[in-house]
Amino acid sequence: MDTKFTLIRSKRKTLALEIKDCTLVVRAPMRMPLSEVEQFIASKRGWIEKKLKASKEIAANRESFKLAYGDEISFHGYNIEIAAETEDEDPDDHRLHIPPGLSSEQLREACIHILKAAAEDYLPARTMEIAKSLGLMPVTVKVTSAKTRWGSCNRRRTICLSWRLIMASDGVIDYVIVHELAHLREMNHSDRFWSIVADVIPDYKIRRKKLDDLGSKLNREHWE
Repeated sequence: MDTKFTLIRSKRKTLALEIKDCTLVVRAPMRMPLSEVEQFIASKRGWIEKKLKASKEIAANRESFKLAYGDEISFHGYNIEIAAETEDEDPDDHRLHIPPGLSSEQLREACIHILKAAAEDYLPARTMEIAKSLGLMPVTVKVTSAKTRWGSCNRRRTICLSWRLIMASDGVIDYVIVHELAHLREMNHSDRFWSIVADVIPDYKIRRKKLDDLGSKLNREHWE
C-alpha cells in the first residue's frame, strides 16, 4: 500500500475519504481492521489520484497568487482597480484606494480589510431588508470568515454570511440571502425549501451557477 494517508477512527459505521491540504484523510470505524481500510483506499485509487492532483494544483495557484497596483478584483460583481492613492477607501467608484508602496502580501491584506468592512456594512443590512419583505426574520445576522460556505442558518435563527460574498454581484448576493432566509421556514433542502427560494428568485439556478463560478475563481486564488 503506497498511498500515504491520515487515519481518524471514531464511532462511525462507514468509511469516508477526504482530501484536505493535499493529504488523504480516511475516517474509519473504531474496530475496522487496517487491511480493510487499505483495501477500500485501493478501490478508490483513481478518485484519490484525481482529487490529490486537483488539490495540489489549487495549492500551487494560491502560492503563486500575487496582487499588484493596477490589478482588478471583484466587488459587487464589478471589476475594480487597485489604485495607489490615499484619498479614501470607498470602492464604490470602481477604484480601491490603497496607500502606495505596499508589497503584494500587504496589498492582499489591505484589500481584504476593505472588503470585510464593506461586507459588514452591506450584508446584514441587505439581509434584514429582504427578511422584512418576506416576513422571515432572523435573530442575528453575522459576517464571518468562512472559507467553504457562502452562508449558513442554524436553529437559533442565526444567519452567517461569508465576507467573500461581497465580491459577488448584487443579484447573486440576494440569492444567498434568500437561500438562508428560506431555512428559517424549512431547515433542509426539500422541494418545499426550493419552492420558497423560487418564489422569490425564479432564476435562482442561474444565480447559483454564477456563485459556483466565483467560488471556483476564488478557490484558485488566496483570499484568506
